[in-house]
Amino acid sequence: MSQPIQKYEEITFQQFVLFIKTHSKQIEKNINTYLNLEASISETDRKIIEALLQ
Repeated sequence: MSQPIQKYEEITFQQFVLFIKTHSKQIEKNINTYLNLEASISETDRKIIEALLQ
């Protein structure tokens, strides 16, 4: 049997921005860890992700 679909509370754009600002260092650390561990990411995608992190 499959699990029921979990419902998520919608957030405002301002709440999203606050979340990103509050957790930006951890998000950046997680992205860099993922980039180092995931070999299947293309070089083009890596450059795009690195540009977004700056």
